[in-house]
Amino acid sequence: MSDTFTSNRWTINLGSCIWGIPIKAHATFLALLLIQLIVGAFQQNILWLLYLFLMFGPILTITILVHEYGHAITTKLLGGQVDGIVLWPLGGFALCGPTDSGPCGDLKVAVAGPLAHIPQMIIWVGVYASVMAGDLTGFLKEDTWTSVTSGGSTGFFSAICASSFYFNAYLMVFNLFVPAYPLDGGRCLACILILCGVEVEKAALLTAISAIILGVLFGIIGLAMVFFYGQTSGLFMLLIVAFILESSIRLYKLVKEGRVLEHPLFGRECYQNQGSNGDSAVLRSTPISAPGRVRAPHGIDSV
Repeated sequence: MSDTFTSNRWTINLGSCIWGIPIKAHATFLALLLIQLIVGAFQQNILWLLYLFLMFGPILTITILVHEYGHAITTKLLGGQVDGIVLWPLGGFALCGPTDSGPCGDLKVAVAGPLAHIPQMIIWVGVYASVMAGDLTGFLKEDTWTSVTSGGSTGFFSAICASSFYFNAYLMVFNLFVPAYPLDGGRCLACILILCGVEVEKAALLTAISAIILGVLFGIIGLAMVFFYGQTSGLFMLLIVAFILESSIRLYKLVKEGRVLEHPLFGRECYQNQGSNGDSAVLRSTPISAPGRVRAPHGIDSV
């Protein structure tokens, strides 16, 4: 699936201003923004539309980029190569090559993205405190609709700050603590299993099964959000579920067919060495057809 979103045919080059890492945006990246604006238009409030535009436009883009730069910069610091960052409808992913630190390095790279939300959260709290003249008493109970539509400029910007804080908190928790491959949490699970000496085939099977179970549970939640609560965010939850299930079921099939070495994550040489005898080797996204240095999507993050 990632090949579709890395194809030059449907991507727009946005430059490479930081550390020479190229950034591309898929043509469908703005789908979430457009849907939110269309739904928000029914509220018939220009301030609410402006709020949605800022949240799902520039703020979302910056948030995702900082997350992906967490993966990319950590990869470079650990001796790996980064081919770029791609923005797509469900968030973004960094195309990272192997590091020189084995599965332990892979774990560091996987964790670095979600942890990049912590400084962003601190910044948004600081901006909120500045807007509210140091008063943080209403931060945790901000009424977004009221603040945006009838709170004046102070209420509008306080709502932006509070929403951005919670947005970052959600992305950090979801990507770090949900062990659903190919999200960061799923990659963390795979790394930990390998580092604990679990055989590659068993680690891949456990990773796939956990992702499938979580995918089904999230699918039920997404359906409930759409049909019982009428929330458009449920549609994106279902898209995330489809992506998780597609990736995890493909991994499960490779394990059952005895072809796990063809997988871009579990087929890497360092995973084979670590899982079999505990020796560390090179790391990251290595298909069996080209062991060692091939880049593959890392940090596929969902909004």
